Formats: sequence, C-alpha cells, structure tokens
Amino acid sequence: MLYFGKYLKKTNEDAYLKLSDCADFMSTQANKLNVETFNSIIPSQTSWKQTLLGLEGSAAQNYWKTISACNLLADTFLSREGRGSKEISNAALNYGYAILMSYVWSALDNTGLEIYSGLFHSNVPGRASLVMDVMEEYRSWIVDRNIIKLRSQLAGKRFLDANLKSLIANSIDETLYSKVCVKGKNIKVENLMQRQAYRLAGSIVDDTRYKGFKFKW
Repeated sequence: MLYFGKYLKKTNEDAYLKLSDCADFMSTQANKLNVETFNSIIPSQTSWKQTLLGLEGSAAQNYWKTISACNLLADTFLSREGRGSKEISNAALNYGYAILMSYVWSALDNTGLEIYSGLFHSNVPGRASLVMDVMEEYRSWIVDRNIIKLRSQLAGKRFLDANLKSLIANSIDETLYSKVCVKGKNIKVENLMQRQAYRLAGSIVDDTRYKGFKFKW
C-alpha cells in the first residue's frame, strides 16, 4: 500500500489517502499479534487459529477493496477471486501465485519439512498447506506488485494469452533474481526464500520464533 501510495501522492491525493488508511488498518491488525494483546482478544471457546484467521481475513478484505477503489488493477477487477476466475486481473494473480508456489515448494522441499502439513492453512488431502503458509510472506511483493505494474497490458484483455503469461513469468523471475540487502549483504530474493525456509525448519526443531522478511517499500 505504501509502495504505490508514494507514487500517487502528487498525482492522485484521494487514492494516496485510501492507500495510507489501508496501510494503517493492516498495521493495527498486525499489532494485535503481539503475544499479550493477542491472548487478551481471543474470545472464550474460540481457538487462537480462528482469531488469527479473523484478523488476517479483515486485513485481506480491506487490502483488495482498496486496490479496487484506487484502480490499481484493470477496471474489471472488483474483488479477489480464486482459481478459475475469468476476470483478467484475478486470472493474472492466480497465474502469478502458481509460479510463486513452485519456487516456495522447491525451497521447502530442500528442508525436508512435510509440505502437506500446514501451520496456518488447514490440512486438506492433496493440498500443500505449508507451501501456502510460506507463500504469504512473498505474495504482495513478488506477485501483487508485478501484476499491478502490468495493469495497462491487462486492460481490455479477456483472457491470458501466451504473451501475457510470458510477461507475468518474466516479471516474477526478474524479481526473484533481483537482490535485497540482508544484514549488510546483497542476496537474490530466490536465495533469501531458501534461507527463510531453512530458518523456518530450524524454528520448528528448536521451538524458537520465526521472523519473516520485510521487503522495503
């Protein structure tokens, strides 16, 4: 939200304010995950997972609603739709997530973790729930950001043709091969993903806190 807001600050104040409000809301939701705060808001007879899903769900709903209201995606985008969506922006997002999933799957496979046993996503036969858990760390920066950048190429299109799929794949690959600074060293995002996967495995084995990577906007 803040990443795109800084580009709209001088050209579209209304959109900038909406993006800022959304960022503030999501920050508020995230702050509720503080251990003491989180434990205090769990209703009686409700599991921590249900409460966590509620916080994540409200943040996601606000996120996609704001993206639609600010016209960051094609005009046909009204709300987030999953697999099988015919709307072009949703189809592009789904295609991008499928590419991201293959990278995350490979990174987790190298750790020896059971990819079908999720921590956040429910375990459903045949669904790689742990892969979907870990994907959350990268969705917005690696996929959403690139699909939003391709807005003009997606506008007016009715389906993903070979050219659009190539544009999406190349933009995501370019992001994965780009470098980010980690403790003073520049490493490829793809290598960061593998490093984070090993850290997750270590946190599970040693019962320590896992720290996600925050991309700088």
